[in-house]
Amino acid sequence: MRRLLLRIGLLGSFLFLGGCPSENPFLLEPPRTADSMLVAVLSVASDGQSRRVVLGDTSVELLPGERTGVWVVVRDSLPLRVFRGEQLTAHQTVRFLRQMLHLLVVTTVGGRDTVGVFLQPLGLPGGSLRLLNVAATGNFYGLQFGCPNAPLVTGWIGPVGESAPVAVPFGRPFVVTVVEEAGNGPKVRGSWRLRLDRESLYSLLVWGAAGTVRVGLLDERQMGAQRLQEPEPVEGAVARVRLLNLSSEVLTLVHRASGQTIAADVVPRWVSSYVPVPACIGIERDSFWVTTASGRTHAVTASLEPFRDFTLVVADSASQLWGWIGRTELPASGRAWVRLLHGVWGAPPVRIVLGAMGSGERFTSGIVLSEGMLFGDVSEPVPLSTFGEVPLLLQERDFPNTVLSTALSPFAPEQSGLLCVVPDSLRPFGIGLAWVSDEAENTAVSPLPEGYPVQLFQGIPAVVQVELPPALQSVRLPYRTVAVTVVPPGGSQLSVEGERWGLVPVIDSVPLLVISGTVDAPVLFRFATPRRWEGPWGAYRRFLNASDVAAVDVVIDTLVGGQRSEYTLLRGLPRGMASPFELIPLEYRLSFRIRDSGSGNLLARVDNVLFPLGRRYSVIFAGNRADGYSVVVHQEL
Repeated sequence: MRRLLLRIGLLGSFLFLGGCPSENPFLLEPPRTADSMLVAVLSVASDGQSRRVVLGDTSVELLPGERTGVWVVVRDSLPLRVFRGEQLTAHQTVRFLRQMLHLLVVTTVGGRDTVGVFLQPLGLPGGSLRLLNVAATGNFYGLQFGCPNAPLVTGWIGPVGESAPVAVPFGRPFVVTVVEEAGNGPKVRGSWRLRLDRESLYSLLVWGAAGTVRVGLLDERQMGAQRLQEPEPVEGAVARVRLLNLSSEVLTLVHRASGQTIAADVVPRWVSSYVPVPACIGIERDSFWVTTASGRTHAVTASLEPFRDFTLVVADSASQLWGWIGRTELPASGRAWVRLLHGVWGAPPVRIVLGAMGSGERFTSGIVLSEGMLFGDVSEPVPLSTFGEVPLLLQERDFPNTVLSTALSPFAPEQSGLLCVVPDSLRPFGIGLAWVSDEAENTAVSPLPEGYPVQLFQGIPAVVQVELPPALQSVRLPYRTVAVTVVPPGGSQLSVEGERWGLVPVIDSVPLLVISGTVDAPVLFRFATPRRWEGPWGAYRRFLNASDVAAVDVVIDTLVGGQRSEYTLLRGLPRGMASPFELIPLEYRLSFRIRDSGSGNLLARVDNVLFPLGRRYSVIFAGNRADGYSVVVHQEL
């Protein structure tokens, strides 16, 4: 006994000097030595009696539900023996792995003690929960997030088994349900409310004998001794539901099981207030009735989670209604979270793009938030790390050069909501974007103000400072950078190394601004393309001279029968000018050469270029004699 106390005293001193009293430093930053093999012992013996566990020459006495502190082992394997009183009830050899925490769980299976060994790699990021089946019943168990009508997130876990870790929220309450499978169909064991206050790694244990099965929560990153926590059972829990009406009719929403009216006479383009609705009242999915003022009815089902907020969205679908309900409370973690929803019946498939943004050395050329959304599609939550006035472009999926709508939407950290594609008769294509915050209640839903798309090409062979508010704020852009962004309806001002030019948007026109010249003397060339494109099917191509050469020739380089030849496609394209768009009816690969019209000298070339059909392209010749020339093929909006 004195020897054991000495060992424990030395270990306690080591942990006191090496870490804080609530967190094991080995779990967060494991050392690369044999000392990285950690172990803890937990007893869940089903008879209620204590067990003495002897691992090597270390002995501990545990009541059911008690776990030892974490300690270090230095041998690859140790003998383990379990005693009830003086009776040996189990023995085996435990093998240890480096960079692992070993949780040894003493349980009862088939009336006999056994020890389950559950591993956890050291250094894993926090934020997860796993299910351990250490019950004495011999049955299988599964875990659901939410109420009994939710799907399993773990699959069925057999005796002395474990699930893979699943991500869980922190800092707010959520509900889990444990379901038992004993061979005669699933049976709900209960629902519990959890609130995990820090990003640790947790295990939810199902333990105990038949008739006394219970659930316990274990924080595996707590280094000291602990007891299994008993979660709070869910009783009388509610969720909050609101109605977002994107249809053309007045709607009333009723919760079918309780008969409760959640929202009455909600007009089009309106979001109602959140209303508490009973949750976890059965194994059937929650059902809602949506009724129009004209008498049409539509049913929507979901699995409500207690303590969470939900939005039911209704839109027109030909002569019927379409409905979707989803959780609106999204994780924050210092970012904005957005769900995208296509709510315009008859509109083409769309893609939603976050345009170019930047400040200082940080520049983002653009992010596709959702690709190919059809009517009724709802995306998974998309995280945004870019804040402020965010440029948004709504494009056709199959013809991305067709910009259906643009907007500037304010986004802030810790913000979440729905970005909806909605009808808007005032827009050029009758379609727009609307932002509905998760916090919005009893308010109108209006499309975001229309912005104007702008294309910017940096054609100076250097890194230059560019400003085009609000998206580009004194950002440094390298040579050949293309930025597609959005400016306000009233226009903006472009600044390049201190030189300024006003920008006044023109309806139904998309400008292409090409920066040329030098860092000391920048020059701006302005070009434009129609926003509504009409003409035969094919690809459309034009050439731009944004260099310091007075005029250039564009030559097609061909190889026929082993003989190389040149065909002059364009002669004498002046500096700062663009050729007309040319129709290309077929897809084929070709090479271009750019020559000085005066001397005939070769300035640049680009090989093996393909122009896919259904797009518009600008072939931009840029650079100067001192720093060299280049050719960039830009796909136009």
